[in-house]
Amino acid sequence: MANVLSIAAQVNAYAYDAYLLDCALRHAAPLLTLDRTLRRAANALGINLVNLEG
Repeated sequence: MANVLSIAAQVNAYAYDAYLLDCALRHAAPLLTLDRTLRRAANALGINLVNLEG
């Protein structure tokens, strides 16, 4: 939980979003989201994103 709160503070995200980011980091998994803010946060943390755009 401390890591989630740290991520939330680092990228200025809600705890729920930070939890998703933490899961992606822990499992070295790409993140699938259409949320622009969450995509920016993932980029800032070096998380790969699944590209759904054309």
